[in-house]
Amino acid sequence: SLFAVIADAVEKSEIEQAKDVEESKDESTTEETKEESSSLGWYDSQKDTFTIESEDDLVLLAEIVNGTAEDAAGNKVQDSFKGKTIVLADDLDLEGVEINPIGTKENPFEGTFNGQNNKISNLSIISENDYQGLFGYNKGTIKKLYIKGSVTGANYVSAVAGYNTGKIQSVK
Repeated sequence: SLFAVIADAVEKSEIEQAKDVEESKDESTTEETKEESSSLGWYDSQKDTFTIESEDDLVLLAEIVNGTAEDAAGNKVQDSFKGKTIVLADDLDLEGVEINPIGTKENPFEGTFNGQNNKISNLSIISENDYQGLFGYNKGTIKKLYIKGSVTGANYVSAVAGYNTGKIQSVK
């Protein structure tokens, strides 16, 4: 009957529309996941070794340690990097780059930062706060790094680490 043919066609159309909606959801979920991870650049909480390749990467490290980084959904991201290693791939020039010290009293850096004998130049931190330096509050290991620049603050101020209860090795 004509009615049965029309009903069958409508049902098939609804099924195809439902499939299109599901495929669209799958694609948008994949895009959101990609966008979420890309907003945090090189950072993946499941990894234990990370490579800093640019000034922006170093700024992101400070934001993640300090707990001010946000993923694409707007959620705060914080990691002390305890048991993890950060490797500096090359020299960085921080001229004109606004960077906060890596680590705070509330959220100290607890990982290993291996500069691989690279240089961070033109570090400029001007603050009236305590715990100022490339690393504000360090409980980890900072090694094989050259730092050139200027740091001012109230108490606990140094080019390398404003406050340190960790290890600093071969840093000039």
